[in-house]
Amino acid sequence: MPMKPKRKLNIWALESFVINSGIVRFITTENSYSKKSVLYRGKCSKIYKVREKKSNLEYALKIVRDPGRNKFACEQIQNEISILRLLNIKGVVKFKDSGTVKGKPFIVLEYIHGPTLWDYLHDNPGWGFKGRVQAALVLLDILQSIHSLGIVHRDLNFGNILLTGLPGSEVADLCLIDFQYAGIVTAISSPGVKTIAGSTLFMAPEAFLGTHQSGIPSDMYSFGILLYVLYFREDPFYEAKRRKSMILSHKLTHQIYRGPSMIRDRLDEGAFDLVMQLTHPDISNRLSAHQIIRTKLEELNHQINQGGKNEFQKDSEKK
Repeated sequence: MPMKPKRKLNIWALESFVINSGIVRFITTENSYSKKSVLYRGKCSKIYKVREKKSNLEYALKIVRDPGRNKFACEQIQNEISILRLLNIKGVVKFKDSGTVKGKPFIVLEYIHGPTLWDYLHDNPGWGFKGRVQAALVLLDILQSIHSLGIVHRDLNFGNILLTGLPGSEVADLCLIDFQYAGIVTAISSPGVKTIAGSTLFMAPEAFLGTHQSGIPSDMYSFGILLYVLYFREDPFYEAKRRKSMILSHKLTHQIYRGPSMIRDRLDEGAFDLVMQLTHPDISNRLSAHQIIRTKLEELNHQINQGGKNEFQKDSEKK
C-alpha cells in the first residue's frame, strides 16, 4: 500500500517553537515591536510573533540570523520586501514594515491566524472532495492575480499556504506567504528568473535543475502537485521512495504515481489527467493558461456537487 504523507515530513509542514526570553524591541522609523514567541526557526532566518507598541496589534517578523554569513538571506529578505510592496491583493500576506536591528535586516508582515494547508489536510480526514477542489480554485485565483502583475512565487508548497477561514466546513479562505524567492516576469512566455528555488517535491524540473529560467509555467507545475495531493491524498512520487535524485528522474520522465486504488471513476480520471497536463516536463506542452485550468476545475467541482463523488468513498475504501 502507498504510504501517505506524514506530518514529520518537514518539507511540507512548518514547525513552531515557543521561547521564554526577555523582551526584545525591533525599532523602525515609525514603529516599535516587542517579541512574543518564535513561529519558525530556519538555518538563515527566524520568524517571530511580535506586538506593535503603538497599536497593540500582532504581526509576524522575519529576521536574518547572521547577516555576515547569510548574505543570500539578506538579499532574499530585500527581495521579499520589494515584491510584497507591489502585492496589495486578497489572498497574499500583507507587508507592514521593515528595518534593521544590530545590523540584521527584518520584515514585518500581517500575522495570519490559521494552520498551514498541509496541517489542515492532515488533521481533517473528513474534509470532502468538494472543499478540497474549492480550495484549489481559491489558490488558482490568487496565482492568477499575482501572475497578472508579472510576479511568480517560485516556492509554492503546502507550508506556504495558510487557511484564514473555513466557513460552512467546506469553502476555504487561503493566504499565500513566503515571497523570498519570488521574481518578476513580463508574460506567460517570459524566460523568468534563473536561480534554483523551491521545495523538492513541488519544484518544476526546469527550476530543479537550474538550467532554465523559471516563470509562470513553473508555478503551475507546483500547483499541479498541490492539486494532486489535495484530491488524491497521496505522495505523487511515492515510487521514488523520497530520494531526491529519483524524484528528479520521475519529474523528467513524467512519472506521477497512479496507484491501483486511486482511479475509481471518471472524476478521478479527469483530476489525474489535469494533474498530468499541469506537470508535463516540457514547458511548451505544459498547461499554464489560468482560464482553461479554471474551467476544468469548475467542471470537476460541478460534477462533485451533482453527487458524482461520495465525499468519504476514497477514505473508507482504503481502510
